[in-house]
Amino acid sequence: MQNMQMITIYEKPYSLNEYRNEHYIKLNKIKKKWSNAVELACLWNKIKPVDKCELRFTFIFGDRKRRDPDNYAATVKMIIDGLVIAGILPDDNFNHVAKIEMSIEIQKGVEGVKVEILGVV
Repeated sequence: MQNMQMITIYEKPYSLNEYRNEHYIKLNKIKKKWSNAVELACLWNKIKPVDKCELRFTFIFGDRKRRDPDNYAATVKMIIDGLVIAGILPDDNFNHVAKIEMSIEIQKGVEGVKVEILGVV
């Protein structure tokens, strides 16, 4: 049985290419920005903590430009770290995150990431 909760972060998804090329000071600010956005989305949506879950990430882009799914692992990492900081997950290891799925959605003029948290009972 799964209990589904959802948040949406309306920030431009961050690619590994961008992540790799950032200066560490700017990168720390970006990580903090994502953590704060995740924490606020969790509070706003009254997300309850889970011990073990599956995570579904839907990357929302405003155009049909060609993108590599694995290039958005940086965004996935920052969101999962934000879920730990927000107290939704106890840790980000395989004991607590059983599965990660990624997909894409096109919405003209919108960028962000929808995160479905499926608590595993």
